[in-house]
Amino acid sequence: MDSFQNILIIKLKHLGDVLTTTPLIEAAADLWPQARIGYLVNPGAEPLVRYDPRVAEVLAFPRGQGLWAQVKLIRHLRRSRYDLVLETSGGDRGAFYAFATGARVRVGYQPKSFKHQYRKIELTHVVTTDPATRHTITWHLDLIRALGVDPGDRPMRLFWPDDAPAKVKEHLARGG
Repeated sequence: MDSFQNILIIKLKHLGDVLTTTPLIEAAADLWPQARIGYLVNPGAEPLVRYDPRVAEVLAFPRGQGLWAQVKLIRHLRRSRYDLVLETSGGDRGAFYAFATGARVRVGYQPKSFKHQYRKIELTHVVTTDPATRHTITWHLDLIRALGVDPGDRPMRLFWPDDAPAKVKEHLARGG
């Protein structure tokens, strides 16, 4: 099994989609405990992974940013020296960012609807499992299985800041 020092998970989708990738965080942290884990999401999804103690950095990058913003993101991704990228979005943008990291191992999906073979250039390992026949969490964990490693079954986990319970109580008290 390869040893990875810097891992990036990419999910450029919606809140629920990001939540279903949290088992990847746990699997990566357990399988490569020395690794630093980063996460790239769409804006608004950061809180779902920001408070996970295993995630060292959360990057949120909105669609439609200008060329200079794209260049700055790519520079940051390259400077971070990721050696494993798990691209869970299945789209062009996520695969491009995975490729742009320069990571030696980049794992992602080949959606059935994509006839293009360019993903085999952007990604070093292409997973072709059909999400319609498997649970979403299992499908995401297939990215690790593509590396010849069994991540086992993993639950979704959500972390929140320490002051969240007090804020919830205060909010509920205000509402009666």
